[in-house]
Amino acid sequence: MTAQDLAVQTRPATALVMINPNTSEAVTQEILALARLCAPPSVHITALTARSGAALILDPESLRHAASLILALVPLMPPCDGAIVAGFGDPGCDELRDCLDMPVTGFGEASFEAAYRNALPCAVITTTPALVGSIRQQAQAHSVGPLFCGVFTPDTCDPATLMADPVQTQQALATLIDTARAAGAQQIIVGRGPLAGAARVLATEGVVPVIDPVSAAVALALERAGTAPLCSAIQQESEWKTR
Repeated sequence: MTAQDLAVQTRPATALVMINPNTSEAVTQEILALARLCAPPSVHITALTARSGAALILDPESLRHAASLILALVPLMPPCDGAIVAGFGDPGCDELRDCLDMPVTGFGEASFEAAYRNALPCAVITTTPALVGSIRQQAQAHSVGPLFCGVFTPDTCDPATLMADPVQTQQALATLIDTARAAGAQQIIVGRGPLAGAARVLATEGVVPVIDPVSAAVALALERAGTAPLCSAIQQESEWKTR
């Protein structure tokens, strides 16, 4: 019996691997911790980080390049029941589906799927103005077009500088929620994986349902693995707060 065969026999009932398409190990550990919080205890989640590329995906070029970086991590994946691409632009999702015999779920698709199932007008708030166009394309591709109220970003900001300050990031996102609600949104998608922690804080304020990409992706990945149904943003947050 090989070591890999033994790993398959002894691993938990459901195992997921999150693949971070940027090189920030700090981001990987943050989203991994959040993913483990919103998953049932029987689910084992590990994570991999891109070995090269951008520290943060801030523009269409780095988003396109990230797809090849995701594929380079395939040989390092442990035995699992599903893969999660931990980038809101879902880089490499289609390519992974072509080469893996398991469900592949992206942060972006899971967030839009959750919004679609909630059946409320939705908007995306994010700190990456250069990716607004690609996010709009995602919204159309994932069938939320009639419910989509737009993508909202801070008027002026350097994304990396803003995200380095948690207080300013929280304030900026709260302002964007107000702007999105004024445009008709009744639920908010936070359109960046590294912002998921801030999204959880905003959700506790109860102004409007907030979908964070980490919770949405874990829920959809478990559903695709035959483990659990997809919960709404409110249900996910309620379960997390009781832990």
